[in-house]
Amino acid sequence: MTLSNKTLISVVEKFGTPLYAEQRDMPEIREGDLLAIKNAGAYCYSMGGVYNLRSMLAEAIVYQGEWKLVRKGLRNEELVSQILNESIPGEYR
Repeated sequence: MTLSNKTLISVVEKFGTPLYAEQRDMPEIREGDLLAIKNAGAYCYSMGGVYNLRSMLAEAIVYQGEWKLVRKGLRNEELVSQILNESIPGEYR
């Protein structure tokens, strides 16, 4: 992330809602950068789901300037496996 190159950015969830930030003057964000969302409401892991083939994101905690991964994200392969295991009865797997 380059702090000097600022631009207007809207931060939205994968399918456009919810809208976390609209037209904020922020540094340029690139894939792989970390972005903190202080309050994700029902979109955090505890209220999340894998509907519409959306995988669960990783969660991290920041404490006294240090961050730690507290829950790893769900990879696409894990998501497909989870869906198949939950929706197909055992005798048909």
